[in-house]
Amino acid sequence: MTTTSTFPIEIWYKILNIQYEELMSNDQPPSPEKFDSNLEIFLKSNLLVNKYFYQACLRLSSRYCNFATAKRFNNFLQKIIKLKSEDSLANSGNITKIMYSDMIEIVDFSELTSIGLGRSQYMNKEIKNLTSKTLWKFLENCPNIKGFLANEHIQMDLDHKIISYLLNKMEALDFCGCTGDTFSDNFVKSVQHSGIDGNYSKLTKLGLNNCTDLPKKDIYQVLLKSMKGLRKLDLSRTCIDDRILKIFPIMHNLTHFSIGMCSNLTPYGILDFITYHPTMTASKFGNNIDNKLQWLNLQVGNQYSTWTSIHVTILLKKLIINGHNKTLKYLNLNGLPVTEKHLNILSENFPNLVSLHISDCEAPTSLLREFISKMKYLKFINLNNSKFIKEWYFFTNAKYELLNCSESLVSIELSFKTWSKLQSFSDNHSIMVPHTNGDTSNMIQWICYLDSSFGRRFWIYRVDDFFNRNDLDTAGRFDTYDLHGNKNIEITRQPDFLKFAQYKVVIGTSIIKHPTSSSSIDDYGMYDENYVFDWVERGMYRYYSLRL
Repeated sequence: MTTTSTFPIEIWYKILNIQYEELMSNDQPPSPEKFDSNLEIFLKSNLLVNKYFYQACLRLSSRYCNFATAKRFNNFLQKIIKLKSEDSLANSGNITKIMYSDMIEIVDFSELTSIGLGRSQYMNKEIKNLTSKTLWKFLENCPNIKGFLANEHIQMDLDHKIISYLLNKMEALDFCGCTGDTFSDNFVKSVQHSGIDGNYSKLTKLGLNNCTDLPKKDIYQVLLKSMKGLRKLDLSRTCIDDRILKIFPIMHNLTHFSIGMCSNLTPYGILDFITYHPTMTASKFGNNIDNKLQWLNLQVGNQYSTWTSIHVTILLKKLIINGHNKTLKYLNLNGLPVTEKHLNILSENFPNLVSLHISDCEAPTSLLREFISKMKYLKFINLNNSKFIKEWYFFTNAKYELLNCSESLVSIELSFKTWSKLQSFSDNHSIMVPHTNGDTSNMIQWICYLDSSFGRRFWIYRVDDFFNRNDLDTAGRFDTYDLHGNKNIEITRQPDFLKFAQYKVVIGTSIIKHPTSSSSIDDYGMYDENYVFDWVERGMYRYYSLRL
């Protein structure tokens, strides 16, 4: 590569950035080892080519730090401390190592775990690779971090000092799954220390999904009062109640909002919030699209739900009155009694829906087919507990009704009984369906899918050559080599439809800076950080996002 110096550095950085994004999108099967393997391939191929490549590789690989083990985190920390302590490097003009820690933007602990891998929680405390002290030292040495993604395996290491720092300094912050008295006490202490006048103005994305032990009394009022600039807020499976919604601050920029599976909320409280709260109603007084919801999760558990058909009708009409129907692309109504009437309201007033969750839909299949055919952009629909979708349905003369009624639909979620019957229908677990125009010479393949990391949700998806392949059971699981002994690099992505099936708001910033599907560009315009369907979560976040 002797000619690299004849080109501007920006061109080589752009080329390496494309290669980096392509390699890091190789995530099937999803595992921490896959992430590390992709990064190793990228660095070995480019790091030592010349000084330009070296600089570019450092910047690309350090902006997103993924820690799957406490040991790896500690090794990384010690390296940063060592490089920063070498003051002589600054005098010699070699500032690459000094500035390395300043390049880090996202810290991701979503895949971190060692419990169950030969170590106990007590052993982790004794080893002290990742503690509140080492974590604080890491934050001190990396001043430009914008996003911090925690999980339940580091909840004991998040003391009130660290939580206060994160709330004040981060732009994206996710505490998904963090529970227990220690974490809750530290969280409350850090919020109360800041007081009602605390300044969390930098924070634009906050995830508290499954933080079940955070006390509802006063803490949410104090916390949310200081976060009026939030764009994404996930409060699923928390203990918030109707009183919290009444004192909810005005958030004019809120686009992603989840209060799914919050058992203390009532239909009256939610309807009152959507009807009267300025966060929900302000958009009807202006044309600013940023004031309207794009992602809304109102899922309830049907075993304790008090929602009625009338409640759902009022809900949809209030969303229409407030202008959210034109911008909503994700809507989760699982557990709500959705009927034929509601499907008509959705098809006539919610034209841009891409992902719709109506697992307890009470409409017959003929009406579902008519509804799906009207939804121009609908790619995913959840019909898990629909009483009209039986296991025999796909084996009658009408078996193609739902599978070939729409050009856009790529996946349907079904109950286990229906899915297992479909899976046993053929050796390759698939169904061949005529094209939507009836052309039998151009058959479409639908295949059953069950991800190995969870087992309580079941999908069938339409096969294509790139985004939803038909060889995902084996792809990426075996290494191949050429005649010279060099490893072949094959890019295998997770099925694209999974990002539409997620229940969790994606809080972090993706490694990949462009959409995973060319159709996404056509449907929604060029990609930016507010893209509605970002990517499929990894690690513990994946469990919370794609579980039942």
